[in-house]
Amino acid sequence: MGLSSDFATLLKQLENDMSDILTNEVMRKAEKEFQNVAESNVYSAYSPKYYGDGSVFGRKRRYGNGGIYDITYIETNRTGKLSITMEDIAPANTNNDQGMNAIEWVESSRGVPGAREFYAPLQTKVDAMAEIAMFSALKGRGW
Repeated sequence: MGLSSDFATLLKQLENDMSDILTNEVMRKAEKEFQNVAESNVYSAYSPKYYGDGSVFGRKRRYGNGGIYDITYIETNRTGKLSITMEDIAPANTNNDQGMNAIEWVESSRGVPGAREFYAPLQTKVDAMAEIAMFSALKGRGW
């Protein structure tokens, strides 16, 4: 094999490794950041553990049981060879639906305690984390 052929083979392997790292290591770390931002910017942003809905005990916030913290509601899509988009599609609480998912409701100013940012702080954290995770995983694979 010639140098050009060897280089093409090496480049193809690098692309395959990067694609695999993106959809595995990077995605798992991004899911953790979704949860970290959900905890700090949504659940800890105000204190009721239960909503007052007229019952004796109130309705409990959903957290990882169908709420924003539940990573099963993170929808991931390929947007290119080496890029993905991730969106939390957890449904809004039944009392607050108005055609919005939970994140749209949280970022709107319609509910209590008012608008709480989610995606902007998440993007900042994920951008920094993704690059570090990608280089670390590549190094671990011998690159």
